[in-house]
Amino acid sequence: MYAYSQFWVSFYHERNVNVITFNYRGVSQSEGTPSMAAIKSDAVTVALFARIQVGKEAKLAAHGISLGGACASHLAK
Repeated sequence: MYAYSQFWVSFYHERNVNVITFNYRGVSQSEGTPSMAAIKSDAVTVALFARIQVGKEAKLAAHGISLGGACASHLAK
């Protein structure tokens, strides 16, 4: 996990917020080839997984930095 990610994970954990982090396809040890469509699809898949885990009544938030901000914006849309 990158240093800035650890900052944000700690920030949310200190506020009793559960966090899911992931590498979209083609990054780090993830397989596949990155593209904007694939990255958005990966973000939706993770969000759907989170929704299943916490229930449909729970509040979800997306946080991203740089390209992750595009994923977060796509989910918010």
